[in-house]
Amino acid sequence: MRRAIIFCLPILLIPMALPQTPPDLTAVLKRVSEIYKAASQYELIGDATCRARPLAAVVSVHLLIAFRAPNKYRMQAGTPCLGSGTGDMGEALMVHDGSALWAYFLETNRYTSIPASALTADAAGDLGDLRPDSTDRSMMWRYRGVADVAAKAAFVREDTVTFAGAKVTCYVVVVPPQERLPAQTWWIDKISYHVIRMDDKDSSTVFTTVKLNEALPDELFKFTPPAGAVKMELDR
Repeated sequence: MRRAIIFCLPILLIPMALPQTPPDLTAVLKRVSEIYKAASQYELIGDATCRARPLAAVVSVHLLIAFRAPNKYRMQAGTPCLGSGTGDMGEALMVHDGSALWAYFLETNRYTSIPASALTADAAGDLGDLRPDSTDRSMMWRYRGVADVAAKAAFVREDTVTFAGAKVTCYVVVVPPQERLPAQTWWIDKISYHVIRMDDKDSSTVFTTVKLNEALPDELFKFTPPAGAVKMELDR
């Protein structure tokens, strides 16, 4: 009997896994919305996988999106993950320097430009932040508008992940569809309320940098054609 008691003691000392208490998702997503709405400048850097059309092959791309109010913008990513209608022209860079939108395709070393005055609601690029009335949906829009669908969101679990070299604990939340956006699963940092990962049925994006309202260098919003680059003239 004594031996059985001694044998059982270590088992009793093992902490029992307690069920996770769901957070107030309305408050969490409202806070996410407020923080992203307040960002007049930002930089998001990450790595994404997506199913490139038309063959639905899984591809991996590195992406960078940066903005500074009122009209400075930079986006760099592989075109298969930029959405339909772009074609597959390899890695693309778009820079709005305040006076013109520059588009550069790294694999072909070709570039073009569009005067800012000629940009319309259906202009190429993720330029939703540049025009308040734009129908284009920037990546930030999904975070800024998430409070509107908070009532239909679902808590999955808490998860500890590595972000910027440190361990952070996140709320894992399923966010319902937002207009043209599909349902997504977000990893939301419990301290900063930054979204550091988002998945949907066709893609996954893991961010390595999320800067909101932090100072950004001027060089980020400048474009100089590389040596030997050929300019493409657009039909108008």
